[in-house]
Amino acid sequence: MRLITVIPITKGFLKKDLSYFTTKKIELGSIVKIPIRKKTVPAIVVSSKEIKEVKSSLKKSSFSLKKISEDGVPIFNHLFIDATLEIATYYASSLSNVLNEVTPTTILENNKQLEKIGTTINKEKNDEYKKISIFHGSNLERLKYYRSIVREEFAKERSVLIILPTISAITEISNELKKGIESHTIIFHSEVPKKRLLELWNEAITSEKPLLVISTGLFLSLPIKNLDTIIVDQESSPFYKSRTRPYIDTRKVAEITSQHIKANLIYGDTVVRTEDYYNFKKESINPSHILSKSEQILVNIKEEEEKTKKFTIISEELKKMLKESSKHNEHVILFLNRRGYSQTTICDDCRKTITCEKCDSPLVLHKKTDKKTNFICHKCISSFSAEDRCPYCKSWRLKSLGVGVERVAEEINSLFPKFKLFRMDSDMVKTKKQGEKVIGDFFSMPGSILIATEMIFSYLNREIDRSAIISVDALFTIPDFRINERIFHLLVKLKTLSQKTFLVQTRMPELNIFKLALRGDVSEFYRQELDMRQRFSYPPFKILIKITKQSKDKKQLEADFKKLEKELLNYIPMIYSAFVPKIKGMHIMHALLKVNPTSWPDQNLLEVLNSLPPSWRVEVDPSSLL
Repeated sequence: MRLITVIPITKGFLKKDLSYFTTKKIELGSIVKIPIRKKTVPAIVVSSKEIKEVKSSLKKSSFSLKKISEDGVPIFNHLFIDATLEIATYYASSLSNVLNEVTPTTILENNKQLEKIGTTINKEKNDEYKKISIFHGSNLERLKYYRSIVREEFAKERSVLIILPTISAITEISNELKKGIESHTIIFHSEVPKKRLLELWNEAITSEKPLLVISTGLFLSLPIKNLDTIIVDQESSPFYKSRTRPYIDTRKVAEITSQHIKANLIYGDTVVRTEDYYNFKKESINPSHILSKSEQILVNIKEEEEKTKKFTIISEELKKMLKESSKHNEHVILFLNRRGYSQTTICDDCRKTITCEKCDSPLVLHKKTDKKTNFICHKCISSFSAEDRCPYCKSWRLKSLGVGVERVAEEINSLFPKFKLFRMDSDMVKTKKQGEKVIGDFFSMPGSILIATEMIFSYLNREIDRSAIISVDALFTIPDFRINERIFHLLVKLKTLSQKTFLVQTRMPELNIFKLALRGDVSEFYRQELDMRQRFSYPPFKILIKITKQSKDKKQLEADFKKLEKELLNYIPMIYSAFVPKIKGMHIMHALLKVNPTSWPDQNLLEVLNSLPPSWRVEVDPSSLL
């Protein structure tokens, strides 16, 4: 007779574990079915002991044990379970919630169709030193490096797992890396059909040959035999951070998992995040500069406007570049991270900004194909007629400020009608299929221009002839500690993809970040960024924990945060309203905690966070403070 401890794998289940007795020997990491609230749900076995070992404690318990009859199928090894428990603690969550984020639902719900896992760790490497390193380089440089890693590991009969943030990125990289080793390559992502997914999973966990597995972070739980290296490519991608509870980060999950299963971990990107550079640079060999063969031009738009006395969208230098591109039927990307036609509208009489009725967010002017204009709130997607008067003083004198992709497209079409224009922003591209079609049509059409927002980096993995930044100046107004890193990354990324010309327009050419990006001076950028973060206690020098709540009742919300502030008094919480303080009629507030990395997880703080009702949102290592 044995006592087993299980943790239900169902989202929102807060109790940590449950106990049952069984006459069968059920292995750790097995998935069994248990009854909860008149439902049968999957649960993972985390402990198994002989009844006689715990007989005395059972006699003192206030409840009677239920029997569990099924055998269960071991689909995880104990090392991964240990890693998952550590991840759950780090994110102030439960093993159940974490497992749902790193394991496909198909696997959890169809465990009876899975092969039993074998030994996933090569005994010969148990005591070997395993490192975490970073690799900076262009897409082509990283592909070359990854090929060499795969060759080295295959020669030692060991496997490699490459994690990517999107299915589009998986498609691009797998087409290159699987050449010549197709029979050793397995690809996983959320669009693989259920039946095929189960077949590939069984193939991966039973294979005696070394494998190259390419997947999203959803498959970090895959128990690959003799896995020796995990690579997280496009490390700076925002898609690695989960947008649902428990808000885990695939990069951190990979770090903790690699330590437990004794695998090397490599973070790869054009430019990795500052905290990972700081934490792992000692184990890395990286260039101090990211070089590019393209001509690099920095244009002072403000100076040009002073000469012409006109508002400028397309500078003379950019016109010259586009004329040259037109002669040679080249592909050009114009980057502007602003949707719509104009970003802000103000009243020329009362000087107030026109905002959404339901949100405290500025309305963005959009132009329809029939040339009619309307205001759209990018927070709640409400639409209003652009012919309305000022809601504050009823004046007709409304003035639009700023530039969006629609206005750039209008300007380019007027100046260069021969160019075929494409757009990639969230107004035009709603699905992955649409995004792939836009990028495919763009590259198949010589003499074309693609006007794009940051969405482009989810689809663009090949070189282009020329590119230009219409403006990133508006991004500097975002009061977030990661904004310089974000701007630097997009500048360097686009620069390395440009073969002939990379041009940047700005009204603030004196900012050092432009010079560093054009020189590709990553070492100096990191030095300055780390200096700033240390002075203001940001990562990697502190771990940030953001607690959020929203309510229609602003006074009650403020009272709730005052109560929370008292509970967290020892941790000196910073209470503040969200950057957009009201969305869809709901007021939003945050509490920010800064914790020493060596002090986290803090047991007392964890107890407070875990006691908060579901209406409170807790994010460890938030992607934004706003």
